[in-house]
Amino acid sequence: MANDIKPELNHYFTFRMTPQKGWDGITHCEVTAIEPLRHIAYTYRGEATGEKTQVFIPTRQTK
Repeated sequence: MANDIKPELNHYFTFRMTPQKGWDGITHCEVTAIEPLRHIAYTYRGEATGEKTQVFIPTRQTK
C-alpha cells in the first residue's frame, strides 16, 4: 500500500489505495507515539466517516 510514513512523533502521513464507492482511497494518519525498536502508534481516519482509530504496533529488536 502506498504511503509516506516516517517514524517521527506527530508526523502526518497517508495510506493510498484504489478509490471505492464512498471513499476517495486516502486514509489520513498521524504518528502519536514511538519508542525505537519497541513500538509505534498512530491514528487514522478516512474522509467517508471522519472517525479516528488508534493503532499500536509493537516491534522487536533484531540482533
